[in-house]
Amino acid sequence: MNSDDEGGDVERPDIMVRPTALMNFERNLLQSKKPSIRRKVPPTARQSLLGMRDFNDEDGHDEDEDGSDDEDDEDEDGQPARKKRRWFGPRGPGTGTKRGPRKAAPMAPDVAKRMGEANSYWMAGDFDRAVEVASDVIRINAETYQAWLLLATIWDDEGKLAKAANALFYAAHLRPKHLEAWMTAANYCLERTGKAKESFYPTASQCLSFALRQIPNSYEPRIKKARLNFIRGKYQVAVSDFNKALKLRPHDREVLRELADACFEYGITTDGIAQYQKTIAHLRSAPDETGAQFSWEDTVLYISLLEYDDQWEEAIKEIKSISRWLLGREDETFWDDVVDNDCEWDVDDSRRKDIPGFNPVNHPLSTYGANLIMELRVRLGINRLNIGHFEEAMVSDYPDRTCISLTHRSCTFIISIRTMIVDSNRSSNIHNFSVKLRMPYMKLNPTKKPYCFTNL
Repeated sequence: MNSDDEGGDVERPDIMVRPTALMNFERNLLQSKKPSIRRKVPPTARQSLLGMRDFNDEDGHDEDEDGSDDEDDEDEDGQPARKKRRWFGPRGPGTGTKRGPRKAAPMAPDVAKRMGEANSYWMAGDFDRAVEVASDVIRINAETYQAWLLLATIWDDEGKLAKAANALFYAAHLRPKHLEAWMTAANYCLERTGKAKESFYPTASQCLSFALRQIPNSYEPRIKKARLNFIRGKYQVAVSDFNKALKLRPHDREVLRELADACFEYGITTDGIAQYQKTIAHLRSAPDETGAQFSWEDTVLYISLLEYDDQWEEAIKEIKSISRWLLGREDETFWDDVVDNDCEWDVDDSRRKDIPGFNPVNHPLSTYGANLIMELRVRLGINRLNIGHFEEAMVSDYPDRTCISLTHRSCTFIISIRTMIVDSNRSSNIHNFSVKLRMPYMKLNPTKKPYCFTNL
């Protein structure tokens, strides 16, 4: 078989496969390099761009190590010559790159000497001289962390709170990756400023924000920022921060309660309801590793969130379900199908005996109506009123103390539902309910006018 070189009439392709050594020889022979052109940059221009002259470019020239400018090198076809790729070392995670706070540069000898003098003056009680020497150190090198801390300490001793807070704030910027520096400044603004604390809230908020910018998954600045935003009336931001804090420490009951308070103030309880539902589902599925338990107080707060969102039927359902769980009757799931009445929480079995699946011997009588806390029993009645179940709300099987407590909690509610009266039947039901509550209220408060029962 003849090769392509044997036939003179065979057209030669533009590119042929040749040995690598031959290709390199031809490229070096044909490629000619033009003289390098040095571009001079005025020193004043470099100082304005860099802030200081580059110590590696003392003559102000921009050139490579071989003294040539690669950008001006071209081959004979007018194409740029291949540039040498510089090696900057391994990149990315797992390549041995050191992460975290950079090591602080050691102080210069003259700076260290002055800092020693400033500390000596401070220990001797000569604050004015100590401030003067520390200020000289900062004029020499403004990034001297110890000088800012010493100034903050002196100004705090002298009661100059604003100056001390600002000094700690500046010092924290010199250690941006150190959480302790930011928290020291924030805690000083929140805990050491006394009656003037409110004027330091913006500085504290900035410190916490900077800390979270450097270390986003840190719990301490997150929860403090959430509480600070709540105090400052920034309820929407506080709700967001409490949610993020719960991602770092899920099912924390204290944070849940603070989130609920923020939701009430913000006027939207969706986030609080969702977090409580996650916690309830978690605790009901398996015991918490920390030993945390859902309490009656948590239940009342969760029900309040549902009621605030006008989820009255859901509130009734959750009162029954959670109370059953806390009283040890979680296995009686058939009660979930009983939605028209609250006979599960009667003080006797007169209505419960007609419910399919109920057996009085399975659980003690005390695990039903007798041990349901007063607050939740009241809320059962009020939520029944909310959805128009007046007959169930007026069930007479509650103890007398329940009726008295229900009177207190439903006074303002009765005033509001007067506007809901649209027919004589409903008016009669509300009237009967109010008469039922009037006598216990008068016994408890004989000197107060029962204004909520008037005109009913």
